[in-house]
Amino acid sequence: MEPVGWFCSISTLQEINISGLSQLHCFPVELFENLRSLRIWNCRNLESFSEHDRPINDLLSLHSLTIGFCHSLAFFPEGGLPAPNLRDLKLSNVCNLHALPERMNLLLPSLKVLETFDCQENESFPGGGLFSNLEKLTIAGCKKLIVGRMQWHLQTLPCLSSFSI
Repeated sequence: MEPVGWFCSISTLQEINISGLSQLHCFPVELFENLRSLRIWNCRNLESFSEHDRPINDLLSLHSLTIGFCHSLAFFPEGGLPAPNLRDLKLSNVCNLHALPERMNLLLPSLKVLETFDCQENESFPGGGLFSNLEKLTIAGCKKLIVGRMQWHLQTLPCLSSFSI
């Protein structure tokens, strides 16, 4: 595979931590086939996880995704985030994020922890609702999301053992 921007496909890479790269506009997550953990922090110009704004391939190895202080990120890839083994999704101060990934309940069946802090533009969970395997749900500083809390249907989450709002 040819390099894309300053990234290249590195099949053995399992963990990536990126912090403070203002020039990062796109992180082509699909190039890292064995990636288990991705943490992107303080990359204020990050806009996308797919270089061509199209649906991305399944991210079978991804178990943990943390995004913080990425103010230009407004949407996840078209069609959702196909990461069937993702267990932890943590979003913090992603101020312009309008929605969580589409079809989360279908594409993220292993999700156990969902934490979202200060994502003011996020208004609701995607159609299909939350995930039956969810064990921990934390929501703070997400005023628009909290307004719709009656539609969360927490009573349908049999594994939920920790809830903070």
